[in-house]
Amino acid sequence: MDDSCNKLVCARNKSLFELEDIITDILSRLPIKSLMLCMPVSKNWRRLISSPNFKRLQLLQSQENPSYVFYPYDCLCCSVLFLTKVHGETTEIIPGCSRHWCKHMICSFNGLICCISYKSFFEKKVHMGIVIFNPITQEVLLLPQSRLSAEAPKIGVAFGSRMNGYKVFRFFNPSGKSQDKHHECSVAYNPSSSNHICIDGTVYWFIQSVRNGLIIGSILAVDMEENFSVIGIPVEVTLYPFLVSIEGCLSLVAKNVCANRFDLWILQDSKEFTWVKKCTAYMHAFNIKEVNHVTALKNEILFASGRRYFFYNMCSKTWREFDWGRDFQKRVSSPLVYTESLLPCNGLIGS
Repeated sequence: MDDSCNKLVCARNKSLFELEDIITDILSRLPIKSLMLCMPVSKNWRRLISSPNFKRLQLLQSQENPSYVFYPYDCLCCSVLFLTKVHGETTEIIPGCSRHWCKHMICSFNGLICCISYKSFFEKKVHMGIVIFNPITQEVLLLPQSRLSAEAPKIGVAFGSRMNGYKVFRFFNPSGKSQDKHHECSVAYNPSSSNHICIDGTVYWFIQSVRNGLIIGSILAVDMEENFSVIGIPVEVTLYPFLVSIEGCLSLVAKNVCANRFDLWILQDSKEFTWVKKCTAYMHAFNIKEVNHVTALKNEILFASGRRYFFYNMCSKTWREFDWGRDFQKRVSSPLVYTESLLPCNGLIGS
């Protein structure tokens, strides 16, 4: 009798675990907004959705269906962000953290967005505020203030695929005494801007140096362990290439203004500075000189100007323009690749 009861209890427990796995898999495929509505349904669902394992699974599912996120500068009603799918079919509105911060979105990672704000003080000294926020959960984290800078600082965010936090690197010309809130060190290079990309925990910026009276372009890299290195770029590349990630590899999109075309280079060996030209395409529908931002997602490269987005498909070698529709003809920010997540702003799954 006891053996049969034990077997019955074990069978029931196994069925419960299997049912919970099925529910978890289904819930992880829902949009975050739907998950927020599901949490009050039952204590069990709230427990599932709030668990670290579920947050990890949900992010992995979300990364299979990424979007582009951007901010409309001309939107006067409130602070909002717009999401568009990879193929540009749909546009969804989500709330931003504040109108002041959303204007300067720098990067997006694991469902979080990093924004900066500059404030000028006396004697041309500059302070940079840095915010990390999750537009879906509406959590906002203002990072501690750092020292004033004699010029506009540049930043970059390093993050890995293991969802175990991130590091923010800030390059500045110190002005004033340190408040001992950050780890500081001297480096010989200064990025040209805060435009950067992160691949597998390593951040890359474009930098310039003068050699024999000539301006030489190269790439500054730093990993999560704060190891710095410099990567040379092909001599054919212009002085202002765009850094992108193609199939997980560091790549360059170089503008050729005279020919109105772009060249795509992929780094095959960072130690030997071996670059391979993957493709070249002419731009017949618009002037490449107007392009101020480039990003890549899957097999497409997105070229953005103030009001127009053009997609280039590397497989079909075709162009298409994103149709904003009659109700949306606005000046927008540079697009960022974005995936929804439940991650807290400190980037730690278990928090």
